[in-house]
Amino acid sequence: MHEGRWAWAVAGESEAHADELCPACRRVNDRFPAGVVTLKDSFTLAHKDELVRMARRQEDIEKPEHPLDGIMAIEEDAEGLTISTTDIHLPRRIGETIKRT
Repeated sequence: MHEGRWAWAVAGESEAHADELCPACRRVNDRFPAGVVTLKDSFTLAHKDELVRMARRQEDIEKPEHPLDGIMAIEEDAEGLTISTTDIHLPRRIGETIKRT
């Protein structure tokens, strides 16, 4: 935590809160996502790899500014994909990215 806000660790900074889990890590440990994107249709089945890459790319864009925004899990089944996130805003951004393309 840096100035009251969760942030990525910077070399040389104090690790006073090293034993404290951030809210995103607690969600992952508890398997309790803040958001979910569900993609189930023939397009999803035909383009799973591309859709996963797009979701991961959106996560990479968000992470530097919002360290608590992340993908917890991407589950594939016979019907499509389910993407679980640690943040409530990331699913919307993933959905908008997929819709735009």
